[in-house]
Amino acid sequence: MQYFRRLPEIRTAADTWLVDHNEVRPHSSLKYLTPAEFAAAQHQLTPQLLMDKIPGLRPFP
Repeated sequence: MQYFRRLPEIRTAADTWLVDHNEVRPHSSLKYLTPAEFAAAQHQLTPQLLMDKIPGLRPFP
């Protein structure tokens, strides 16, 4: 357990944890990518790729 004396200490620790969680550590649920890498990969998907990946998905008329 970690104790903090002042609010700035908490903010610094939270910021450090957030960077580690989102940009450094891979997550098994994201096929061992970091959340940042996973999000970047999602932006590269085109509508056609999405339809190919998800059976039954059809374009919106």
